[in-house]
Parts: sequence; C-alpha cells; structure tokens
Amino acid sequence: LAIGNPLGLGQTVTMGIVSAKNRVLGGRVTQYEDFIQTDAAINQGNSGGPLFNFKGEVIGINSAILNPAVAMNVGFAIPINLARQIADQLQRTGNVARGYLGVGTEDMSAEKARALGVRFEPGALVNVVSPGSPAAAVGLRSNDVIIEVAGRRIDGTTGLQRVVQSRAPKETVEVVYLRSGQRGVAKVVLEENQALAGAKVLGLLLVPLSPAEASGAGIPGLKVGAVDPRSPASGYLQAGDVVTG
Repeated sequence: LAIGNPLGLGQTVTMGIVSAKNRVLGGRVTQYEDFIQTDAAINQGNSGGPLFNFKGEVIGINSAILNPAVAMNVGFAIPINLARQIADQLQRTGNVARGYLGVGTEDMSAEKARALGVRFEPGALVNVVSPGSPAAAVGLRSNDVIIEVAGRRIDGTTGLQRVVQSRAPKETVEVVYLRSGQRGVAKVVLEENQALAGAKVLGLLLVPLSPAEASGAGIPGLKVGAVDPRSPASGYLQAGDVVTG
C-alpha cells in the first residue's frame, strides 16, 4: 500500500505488489540507487509517503517515478533500512557520509573466470586498488574477486557499491574474496571518499558530478548538494543545480 498526496489528493491509498528489489536506475534519479520497485500507483505528490506491507509495517518511502507519459504503475521507494541508516547519521552527526573501499571493479563472468583459469563464482572482479585506500591497507589486489561484504553476498559491481556505500566511514566490515580460486577474508575499516565529500564555498556544499550527470549536463561543473539558508546564494541556488563557472 502506498499512501501520499498525489496531485493534491490528500490521503490517497493505492495497492500493488513489489515488482523488484535493489533496482538501479542508471543514475537517472540519484548517484546512489537501491530502490524497491512497485506497481502500486505512485504519482507526483506521493514522494515522502510510506509504502506499507499488509502487516502494517513501513517497508519503504515513496520516492520516484520515471516517465508517467510512457510507463504507468512503475514506481520506486527507498528501502526503510536505508532510510533508517541515513536518519541515524543525520541525528548523530548532522550529515550523511558513505563508506569507501577504494577499488575499481567489473562484474565477474564465466568468460572472465575461464581467462583467469579459476572456477566461476559471481562477484566483483577487482581491476584497480587505489593507493592508500582501505582496500590497499588490507592487501586486496587486482584480479581478486569480492564475493561477500558484511555478510551480504556480492553479485557484481552494483551490489558491491550498494553494500559499501550503505555503511558509515570508520565502520569495520568483513570482506570475503577469492584469489586464484582460494578463499580469503579481510577485516576492512571503511573510510569516507573525500572526492565525494564535497567542499563548502559561499555557503554551498559543492560535489563532483557523477558520470551520468556530467553526460547529461554536457559541460564541466559541480553539483550543489546543499545550501546554507544564511549564505548569499540562498534564494538563488538550490540543491541539484550545477555550477558551471
């Protein structure tokens, strides 16, 4: 059940099923994506409303639709566990910081496994390890295959990003990996990716554009992450704007 205020129609309730979990929309909504997809009708004005299961438990926060002129009953909600993690960080520290492992990966496939001469197992194949990163500190290497993080199975690059970014900096997670077919375990202390932390200028929090955002903008720039209401830019710029000069 999705409850909200679609098109100004307050306390509207719609019903449907969960169509998919862990849905990624390719950066079309936000850089960090892990949505519940539902066919319960979600329209403009539903955002922020709860998505309930039939036990009366809130399982998500209605958040996004794609193109209502093309696709109907394709709505997305933020999973409640992710919302709780973010709320907890905001209450404790006043901002949201995401865990950073420091590896570049690609999806492991049967073809890549044959090329490496190892048995295929789904995971994230490490291409590069950033110097000085948490991954480098515990000795992760290129061609390692990360198959589990913090007790959650990893099915590829997107899954790895989703799990790592859902964790807070300074949190210790157990990373299970395969190296030449042999299983290894490392305890990694995640850090914050300073490249994504942004910088504050004139009361603006400016952050780099994601690849999808940079492609859409067509010009180099920095995205406004937040605006201090006391700043000289308040009232002129808002979160989501791209500063190009």
